[in-house]
Amino acid sequence: MITLYLEGYFTPQIIIKTNHINKAVNRYIRDYHRVEMLWKYGITDID
Repeated sequence: MITLYLEGYFTPQIIIKTNHINKAVNRYIRDYHRVEMLWKYGITDID
């Protein structure tokens, strides 16, 4: 799903291709951005 997002697909297209609901797709994308931000700042261990 994130691969589709990174390839430039929009949420409605991802919903159709993955057979997921809007809420799930948005959650995956939101969580991806959270992890991306952690990596950007070098945070790899949340303990």
